[in-house]
Amino acid sequence: MPIALIIIDMQNAFFIGSFVKRGFELLNKEQIIENTKNILAYARERKWLIVFTKMQFASDYSDAGLLVKKFPEIIQLHAYQGKDAEIINELKPKLNEIVIAKKQYDSFYNTKLEHVLQEKKIDKIVIAGVLTNVCVESTVRSAFEKGFEIEVISDATTTYDKELKNASLKTIEKHFGSIITIDKLLTPARTQ
Repeated sequence: MPIALIIIDMQNAFFIGSFVKRGFELLNKEQIIENTKNILAYARERKWLIVFTKMQFASDYSDAGLLVKKFPEIIQLHAYQGKDAEIINELKPKLNEIVIAKKQYDSFYNTKLEHVLQEKKIDKIVIAGVLTNVCVESTVRSAFEKGFEIEVISDATTTYDKELKNASLKTIEKHFGSIITIDKLLTPARTQ
């Protein structure tokens, strides 16, 4: 079964940039980075399709839609632009890996993600990244509706509130996909 690893928004904004300056702090961010590095190495070794997504906007935010109405302070912080929009150093994409800039929480919305997955005949996606209850959950819902089998790595995704993370993972598991841990993903019995 062809598999893709989708790493959602593991970019400077959420770890050292504008998101932090807005007063939010990710839970267990060092562990999330380390786990995602391990998952990425595992996926590369198995030659899975690797896709990174990132929030990124035009300099005037004309493409940001309601996000700037909901959070006008992102304009003052130059959020999701330049260095803020870059994938964190620990997870730098390789030349053959796909990076998709998006304007909305859902990684499929107005992006080439679905086309890329279909072109590579992907049936199953494994997801890591941030924020669990926002971009991760939005992407999972959309992937489910598009017919992809989904696994979310619970200890390779995070947000700023434990209750929100747990509620999101519970919703995903009940309605949209499977929740697994990095240990389950990396077990030798897995053969993809």
